[in-house]
Amino acid sequence: QNYTEKHFGNRDWQKMVDDQEFNEQILKEIQDACKKGGIQSFEMPQRVRVVTESWTPETGVVTDALKLKRKAVEEKYKDDIEALYKDEQPKKTSLKEKKSPAATSGAEEKKEPSTATLKRDPMDVSENVVADDENKKKDA
Repeated sequence: QNYTEKHFGNRDWQKMVDDQEFNEQILKEIQDACKKGGIQSFEMPQRVRVVTESWTPETGVVTDALKLKRKAVEEKYKDDIEALYKDEQPKKTSLKEKKSPAATSGAEEKKEPSTATLKRDPMDVSENVVADDENKKKDA
């Protein structure tokens, strides 16, 4: 018996993916695994989106070696990713941050992530990955 059968019975996959209780359980399992792995709370996912499509080389989101193609995932699920951040933003942004000139001006300008940004968007690691890659190149 697999995880979904054990916890949710033999239901239609699409209905299960759309079920709020199912998504909350998956998020809880992910967060529990993060805690056991020593991940800090600000590094943990706060929202997840379960999809029905398999991630195979044929669908274009992983390589033949099953390595994730980040750009392909980002492009394919752009709307879902934006919706997750949009839903999360009001909970994480305080009124003080909204009124500050730095938060409202230069929205188009690319900036280095601040500690406040990292706490507000813990899943957005793209700029940190680039910075980390640049640091590794300097060390080599």
